[in-house]
Amino acid sequence: MLFRVYFLAFIAAVLAQADPSINTPPSLVQCQPTQLTWNATNTPVYISVIPGGNASAPALMDLGRQSGTSMTWSVNITAGASITLRIVDSNGANAYSALIVAVLAQADPSINTPASLVQCQPVQITWNASKQPISLRCAINVLPINGGQIGTAPFVEFAQLQGNSYTWVVNVHQGTSVTLRLQDSQGVFAYSGPSQTTIKRGETVIATIQWNLVKGSNISMNDKTSAIDEVFPRSGALSMSRVWTTTTGEQLKWKDSVKLYCFSVETGLNLATYDRTYFSLFRDKKSTLDISADGTHLTDDLIITWVIAEKKARNRRRSQSVGRGGGSGGGVSQTEA
Repeated sequence: MLFRVYFLAFIAAVLAQADPSINTPPSLVQCQPTQLTWNATNTPVYISVIPGGNASAPALMDLGRQSGTSMTWSVNITAGASITLRIVDSNGANAYSALIVAVLAQADPSINTPASLVQCQPVQITWNASKQPISLRCAINVLPINGGQIGTAPFVEFAQLQGNSYTWVVNVHQGTSVTLRLQDSQGVFAYSGPSQTTIKRGETVIATIQWNLVKGSNISMNDKTSAIDEVFPRSGALSMSRVWTTTTGEQLKWKDSVKLYCFSVETGLNLATYDRTYFSLFRDKKSTLDISADGTHLTDDLIITWVIAEKKARNRRRSQSVGRGGGSGGGVSQTEA
């Protein structure tokens, strides 16, 4: 019995002397601040991020010399990355946190896709948006082309909403494919997440685009379905420009700068310009797609490629915004009533 008492006392003494030590954060959310805390008698200490569970690996990131017992770290690692935190005190003693995986931050704003829409029945629509009030729009997933001009698809709109949910009594026809679009008070858009966009000329469907961020998006036209990245590829490995080849062999290139515009690869002539209007919810001026006289014979191709080019540009702006700690939600999604 005496041996047991001494043995437990010895173990307790060893545990009490664990110095340095670093605590494992309850969670790591990409682009969000997290509090790191530790215990160390011999200061200053040096905090670093290493590959998860690999104590011998080189540091992925050096969080610097610290003299206190805590610091705030803005988690600037890729979502899904597995990491371990390492502390080294001024005597060279090491300690490690448990393995932890960074998760993706919820986009702001973002909107959730309802499980179903039943005509004339209430449905709860929920979202995440810190910049309020918001405007919510239910748009029909059809882009009509009439007389060479892109038309405005019908929609139902609910403006100046507060909070994070709204009950909508579904007032669209049965079988209608719709997209929910949220716009926050700073003009940032989010859409209910993968879907379909249909482009029509009159009553004739000229193209259908199936959006899918995971598997890749496809376009169906002329009785053929192709991957968008195959028929509308980037002009270079690092380029954001995209090139489209028409059925007659003419090549169009879309570029995104202050404005999104398209020109002929062969002649260099401007064919179309998309003039974005930010904060359009609060302004009379709306975004417009202008097709020049040199591009009227390519109206169908220009509108199809504009839809894709602008969607890609929006995704880039959202990614950049999320990288700064904010941003907007995922891809466009189809929901049917």
